[in-house]
Amino acid sequence: MLKKCVATFFAFTRPIIRFVMQPVREVLRSDAVVYTTPAAAFVVYGKIVALAGLVLAMPVIFYQLWWAATGRSAHKRWLAMRFGFLATGCIIGGALFSHFVLFPWAWRLLAGFVPDGIQLAPSLSMAFSFYAKLVLNCGLVCQIPATVFLLARVGAVTPDFFVRN
Repeated sequence: MLKKCVATFFAFTRPIIRFVMQPVREVLRSDAVVYTTPAAAFVVYGKIVALAGLVLAMPVIFYQLWWAATGRSAHKRWLAMRFGFLATGCIIGGALFSHFVLFPWAWRLLAGFVPDGIQLAPSLSMAFSFYAKLVLNCGLVCQIPATVFLLARVGAVTPDFFVRN
């Protein structure tokens, strides 16, 4: 499944790069994102394809995770689908928050520290690595409700556990 998602997104890498780097270009007021090694753009393409493929495969991954944790009855299958959509929604919500709020804010903040007479020209590789870390971390933080839901459903945590701790 992940291979098909990766292959699908490989065709859309250029629009994805423009979408991801838009906040950087707005802060810099130019297209000054550069790459300094011949393979840097290729590596970033690979990272974008892998990240996009992973996000696209998330519903199936979470469905299988729930399926493995709870069993195979028809009722549990319905719960697995609900968990898959909840977990995917949480991760996508965190990624959207990171892209539209946190990433532009961080670039404005960090670009404000550049002294006069020095031009900021970040590398494509560095900017995308920063972006990917923010997206993945925000996605994981927003994943906490779905994780607690899964743990409560399999009996690993209870409301009394949360009250005590």
